[in-house]
Amino acid sequence: MASKKSPSKRSRGKAQPKKVEVSGGSGEAATLEPRRTLLLILGMHRSGTSAYTNTFALLGAALPRSLMSGSISNEKGHFESSRLFLEHDIMLAEIGSQWYDWNALSKDFFKSTLARTFAARFAEIVREEYQDAELIVVKDPRICRFVPIWREVATLLDATIKVVTPFRNPMEVASSLKKRDNLAIQESLLVWTRHVLDAEFWTRDLPRAFIAYEALLGDWRTVVDQCSKEIGLAFPRRSPKAERQVDIYLDRALRRNMAADNEFLSHSNIPDWTKDAYVSLKKLQTDSRNQEVLRKLDRVRADFDRVSSNLASVFAERDQRLIEATDANAQKASELEQLRAANEAQAAEIGEQHSRREREAAELASRDAEISGLSQQAATLDGALRVSQTRLRDVEQQLSEALQQRSYLEDALSRAKDNAAQLEQKVKLNIDSERQLKCLLEQSNAIALKSQEHLAVEQRSSQRLRQSLAASFWRHQSNCAPTAASMNVEALEAIAESQNRLMNGIIDFCHASYIFSDRSHPDSVSGTQSAYQLSQKSFISRILPRLERGLLATGKGQQMFAIAMSGLFDTRWYLEQNADVVQSSASPLLHFLLHGGQEGRDPSHLFSAKAYLASYPDVARARVNPLVHFLFHGLTEGRDVRPHGVPDTG
Repeated sequence: MASKKSPSKRSRGKAQPKKVEVSGGSGEAATLEPRRTLLLILGMHRSGTSAYTNTFALLGAALPRSLMSGSISNEKGHFESSRLFLEHDIMLAEIGSQWYDWNALSKDFFKSTLARTFAARFAEIVREEYQDAELIVVKDPRICRFVPIWREVATLLDATIKVVTPFRNPMEVASSLKKRDNLAIQESLLVWTRHVLDAEFWTRDLPRAFIAYEALLGDWRTVVDQCSKEIGLAFPRRSPKAERQVDIYLDRALRRNMAADNEFLSHSNIPDWTKDAYVSLKKLQTDSRNQEVLRKLDRVRADFDRVSSNLASVFAERDQRLIEATDANAQKASELEQLRAANEAQAAEIGEQHSRREREAAELASRDAEISGLSQQAATLDGALRVSQTRLRDVEQQLSEALQQRSYLEDALSRAKDNAAQLEQKVKLNIDSERQLKCLLEQSNAIALKSQEHLAVEQRSSQRLRQSLAASFWRHQSNCAPTAASMNVEALEAIAESQNRLMNGIIDFCHASYIFSDRSHPDSVSGTQSAYQLSQKSFISRILPRLERGLLATGKGQQMFAIAMSGLFDTRWYLEQNADVVQSSASPLLHFLLHGGQEGRDPSHLFSAKAYLASYPDVARARVNPLVHFLFHGLTEGRDVRPHGVPDTG
């Protein structure tokens, strides 16, 4: 009776891969071998299926792309597709079964449209998971119970199936499942029996090999050789390097639960079906086609099917109660999880409020400290402002006395005051004054260069005037900053030697400013050349009143005037040192104010912009002209004007 059900009647020898015949152009049939091989690992849970799968993978069989991650019970990994695992779960749930079910699946199911639908789904997942790999290894212990569906998958994939069935002492498996899933020992033995009987039955006409789990851990090379011989399969990546990887991977510690065969076979509480099936598998290791063993397995399977069918309703009722209890526990667990989440959220909110209060307190303390610091800074600045105002008044007094000594300067300043209102209005209307100033000063510089011969003739006549003006200016600087003067005596003495250039700077400044002040009158610009023919006294007396009302009222104008009067800017020396300024026809004084100082260009041999910026990083960070900083701040702060290498003159 059982033998009629067995596939062994259809094939007594080794089954050959299915061949497909196609007709060529000549009408003759050509035989095509399937283009890929599907290596099925069919074994009960906890029987070494993962170890066998990864061993074959290291030797060249392809693994799926979406591998399941390891777990506490299988830390090195399961080496099976997470997508196929989920799809198998869906199928078993669809037909009212689960992984620990020890009843046979209905033969009607294997013939149904639903089974074919799942086979098509599995085939599609295999295509996506393994791409174009020719040798693929598929492992899920539950496949033991629905091998016919995977045979249909192989047909859809045009693949040859080859089978390796690892098996293990049933008591070791039951002990492992008890530890992992708290599954009763007797029930685990029944599940083991169902898996091995169905896997053996449905693969009798396929190339297959039966190998004990402990054999792989003992001598895996011999096991692989036996598999290759039994199923006719060569592993494409087997090499000394791959074998070392297998040696590292396999560990006898993987076998944690052990049981002796004699103890298992003599145990009175173990069903005879399980004992007979285990003994039969051990015999099939040496001959997977042993007819006597196969007939024995047919009888065992028939008896086991009959008993399991009779007990199915009893276990179904128990399973239903377990499902209900599980659902109730899951509901309670969900409620507890919600309460826990609510408590955690409340605790997090309290913690956030506490942190917020701490941050606010820290911010208030920081603001208080900042306010205190700003108050101190304001007081310091207020004191510095008063000192600066006092010094400014002294400077204005000194300047007034100097101007009074020179009547032409007084006249020029008077005219500049008369025109200040008009010039200021013109400056306010010009939103791009700085750019125009630069342009006009460049024109002035060009004119000034042409007039140097005339100025050289006039220089001797104004020598005494320049010396007197410079002496007055430096008396003012000394009175402003006695402390700074004491620290810069040698620098001031060096500056005194440059007084011959002081008046030239004033004249340069006046010429450039004259063009700027009359920039709205083209006729004035065109007539500037004739202005250079005037004597110094006449020219300055005409220009300075305008400067006092206009350009000197601006920040840039005051800075340019201070540089021109300092005696530290030498127009000729600056042009000789900077050929690009000559080529650009730019005003040397304006170029140094706007660009040259920050670029580290020296205004004369008496002042090193690079040395000043290098010595005072705060000036470099502020990106201000170093000579302007020295004249307006550095001198009173006692900063050194002399670059390194300039000798003392005192």
